[in-house]
Amino acid sequence: MNKKIYSFAMMALLALGSATPLVAQETEEVVTEEAAAQPEKFQGLQFDVPALDPKHQAVCDEYMNSMFTDPERANKSLQRLLRSIQRKPEALVAVGHYFVTNSTSDISYYGPAKMCSDKVYETPAATQEYVLMFCMETAMLGRDYGNAGRFCDVLLSQNEGNIAALKLKARIYKSQNPIVAIEALEALKKYDPSYYQVNKELGDIHYEYAEKSEGGQLLTDLKNANQFYKEYFNVVPKTKQDIEYRAALRYSYALFTSQMMLPEGNEDKATYLKECQDLTKMVLNLNIAPDANRAKPFKAYQFFCDVDAGDVDAAMQSSSYVANNEYADSLYTYLDYLYAAKYEESLDNKVGAVEYYKKGLAVDSTKAPGFKAVADLYRQLGQAALGIEYYEKYLSLIGKEKSLGDDLGLANLYLAASNKCDSTQVDLRDQYKNAADKIYENIAAEMSAPENEGKYDAALFYLPWYYRAQLWITNPAEAEEKPKMYYEKALELIGENEKLARQREVSAQYLMLYHFKTNNDEECMKYLEKVLLANPNNRVANQILEVLM
Repeated sequence: MNKKIYSFAMMALLALGSATPLVAQETEEVVTEEAAAQPEKFQGLQFDVPALDPKHQAVCDEYMNSMFTDPERANKSLQRLLRSIQRKPEALVAVGHYFVTNSTSDISYYGPAKMCSDKVYETPAATQEYVLMFCMETAMLGRDYGNAGRFCDVLLSQNEGNIAALKLKARIYKSQNPIVAIEALEALKKYDPSYYQVNKELGDIHYEYAEKSEGGQLLTDLKNANQFYKEYFNVVPKTKQDIEYRAALRYSYALFTSQMMLPEGNEDKATYLKECQDLTKMVLNLNIAPDANRAKPFKAYQFFCDVDAGDVDAAMQSSSYVANNEYADSLYTYLDYLYAAKYEESLDNKVGAVEYYKKGLAVDSTKAPGFKAVADLYRQLGQAALGIEYYEKYLSLIGKEKSLGDDLGLANLYLAASNKCDSTQVDLRDQYKNAADKIYENIAAEMSAPENEGKYDAALFYLPWYYRAQLWITNPAEAEEKPKMYYEKALELIGENEKLARQREVSAQYLMLYHFKTNNDEECMKYLEKVLLANPNNRVANQILEVLM
């Protein structure tokens, strides 16, 4: 495993733009998929429906055939039929159910079905199971969920194990009152253990809970969603026809988000990664997506998890949808390019990583970590000057969240840029130096201000002085005053901190050389001893020691 591939949970979570999964940037795509996967219009329930008299069916057919061409005649014919059967519950249910089942997404016969429902509910048979079932389905056809729920409750009070009623109750309350829906689904598990879809429904509810959650509760809701989806996918037949696309999409997203939120070393993190990899592979192999574009989220989650798992070979394969531009530009998200950039970084391809970060920022220019990543990569490439505008954009985006460490990062970028200037770029070099020096000066003042006493770690006070010293070394062969002054201050602030032994060595070495060049042997020896105390093997110090002795 390539150790350069690592999980970058915080960066990716920031890339999502929110702690809430379905308000996240990546999930604009998810929402689109869900909209496309809406269930067909309600088509009725399965129950023991009384037989429909052929004569009654003929009237119903006549009504449906002429309601648009001759509505007056159609309605008169229907009213005559309803008057003739108004005291016949079985006939009313048979006729009403016929209208329900003949309703389509284009034409709804809710009106005549509702008339039958109203009439039959006024008969002595109102509490009969088949009547209540019909009333339920009619209410559902009309999206009258309040009455549908009321009929469910009446039926379940008579028969708590009525499977159809429990399913419908869960469906009705799934969004309106999830607690009630969960109760119905748990009852379904009890009365119909073979109904494995119940776990998908429970997974959906906890997934939707997660939409409104944050912090620790978000992770808890996602964990619950993952568990129920897992139970569903463990038993659902692995066929294109049986696996629900939306459930697979939600499950893969929940697994991916969960693993991102967990720290390295957490057992669940590795489990979620593996489950997401396995799930996306299965879905892509089965080709369950309604079209090629809607397969894209699964390719993305597979790639993201391959990168987070450190699987270089797998990531090389799964990255192809990005590398080969398999989809229209509009389908690519910031997160696609973020992971592509991190993958290139794992291969030490910094140039390629920069290009992917830039593509991501072109999609979403609000992602502050992306701008910082580009700046850092330019510095590593020896092109710090190119990174300055990206780092400044990063600082502008984080605004009040900016820390002194962020300011220090910009100053160090200016320092690196000044060091790359050649003899023909004196003015530019001075511009970078002055910009850096001003930032270092402000940081030092901020840290040492009386009103900020105790606010900053005392072990960090040396930093601005340490870097100012490096900034003003213009000729290493000369004994220069500014670096001397700043290294003295840095050394004072470093003190005897053993964690800063390297910084103590660097500071003391410059001061040793300064006094050696100015022939101040006493001062030179004082700093030489500090160098050797920090690093007995320091070559320069040992050479000077030989000279002085």
